[in-house]
Formats: sequence, C-alpha cells, structure tokens
Amino acid sequence: MNKERFDIYDEQLNWIGQASRDEVHRQGYWHKTFHCWLVKHREGKLHVVFQKRQAGKDT
Repeated sequence: MNKERFDIYDEQLNWIGQASRDEVHRQGYWHKTFHCWLVKHREGKLHVVFQKRQAGKDT
C-alpha cells in the first residue's frame, strides 16, 4: 500500500516538494490542511458538531 504524501511548503508558502504523512508530522513541515466547523442553533444555544475520529489516528 502506498503511503499518503503531502505537498510541503516553506514559511512563505512556496512549494518545496513532497513528503510522506508520517515524515511531515514527525519533522513539523508546513503543509496545507482544511478544517470545517459545523455550528447550529439548538434550544437557543450554539453547538459545534464534531466528527469522531478513529482511535488509532496519528493526529
């Protein structure tokens, strides 16, 4: 199975290459990511909806 690869960037977000997911996280390389927060009103209060992640997830 092929390891997931991420594009990596310098501090000015210039593309500098690719590295495996585990190398990116181990070395702290800059990489792009996406977060989506779902917010809803319920009973007059704001609630943020989160997705549960697999227990063995690395981050």
